[in-house]
Amino acid sequence: MLWALSGASLNRSAAMTTGTSSTLSNGTIQYRKLLTHQPHPLKRLDQLAVIRPCRRGQEICSQGRPADYWYCVMSGAARRCVIRLDGRRQIVDLLLPGDVFGFTSGEECDCTTEAIAEGTVVAAYPRKRVETLADSDPELAREIRQIVLHALTRLQAQLLIVGRITASEKIGSFILEMATRLSGEQGNTVALPMSRYDIADYLAVSVETVSRALSDLKHRGVIKLSGARIVRIIDRDALEDGERRALASQDL
Repeated sequence: MLWALSGASLNRSAAMTTGTSSTLSNGTIQYRKLLTHQPHPLKRLDQLAVIRPCRRGQEICSQGRPADYWYCVMSGAARRCVIRLDGRRQIVDLLLPGDVFGFTSGEECDCTTEAIAEGTVVAAYPRKRVETLADSDPELAREIRQIVLHALTRLQAQLLIVGRITASEKIGSFILEMATRLSGEQGNTVALPMSRYDIADYLAVSVETVSRALSDLKHRGVIKLSGARIVRIIDRDALEDGERRALASQDL
């Protein structure tokens, strides 16, 4: 169910006193605060935003369905994926807070997007309304262009990672990419919101390959693992050296 965040709907919710209505009102106010106080792209369009809280595994938009909205991840994480002709899944983008998705040249969604973490919340913006506003607002049009370019940069980063030669190089590059996106340039502790199966489908390798590569990096003292998803970078230089060697080999 989509919850519109208009001022009128907030007032109506606040006026209701039943248990169900109170829960809806509290939830709506909570998401309104998240939308208002958290920096994010399309900030100028908050009045158009429709909020959708998602449970883990829930579809946000589906391949082949009408592409009526653009979306921004407010909290949690999501994956964009397609099904190959052989039936295997390929994750084409991992979406974190602040990432915008839903852009397509056609009228239908070209990927299926699913929440991969509990507490995932996305803001949905009506596509045609935003496009109409952008036609008459050059500043908004520039902002949208920058958002699209940022999405292309994520895609390029994934292509570079998938193009690495060895599994350890792929996993090392992936850890560096996630560290930058989740913790900043110098962040050394990464709480991965995605499973190893998601990592495997993102890198186009098997989950066993992911596990072996993580174990290899751990035994070499490059990373430390805490549980299944907490990665601490111990030797960033070693990861970055692997990245540089991989780039050098691609230039030959």
